Amino acid sequence: RSAMKKQVINLLLLISVTIFQVTLAAGMDKGEVKRIIIQEAQKERVSPALALAVAKVGSDFQHYTLGIYGERGVMQLPRIGQQLTMEENVSSGVKKLAKLMRAHRQDTERALEEYKEGWVIGMTPEQVDRFVEKVLRWEMIYHNQQITWNNGKYHQNLSYLDDPSINKSWTREW
Repeated sequence: RSAMKKQVINLLLLISVTIFQVTLAAGMDKGEVKRIIIQEAQKERVSPALALAVAKVGSDFQHYTLGIYGERGVMQLPRIGQQLTMEENVSSGVKKLAKLMRAHRQDTERALEEYKEGWVIGMTPEQVDRFVEKVLRWEMIYHNQQITWNNGKYHQNLSYLDDPSINKSWTREW
């Protein structure tokens, strides 16, 4: 009975903290998150379309997203001892993605499989496959949309990046 009471208290505490974090995250601008992802992708020499797609599928660009296996943040990183800032989460996720792309000789599907499998213990192969399919679909959407690249200056409102009806081409190849 005492153990059950502790579990209920811990669950209520987790729910309270999550509600508080979601409230804080509600004011976070997705456009700013996207800009940070694009900057990190450029720095790590990985396709911005791929990095954006991983963040879109994993968290919809929300920093306080908590996955069912404990993955956290924009890039859905594994639970670690401390909570990362949004910038640290994006940087770590993009670095991992770049490292996997190099290790798998630019084989995007294999890199994405390992990205998810390597950090999320307990996922079924079918769940990993669905993640990879969704990321590849969003990567194509982002790849086909236009982003104005001009020495680090980006379009002020990047919310249009989530509109699949927009069919434009990138002005910079990766």
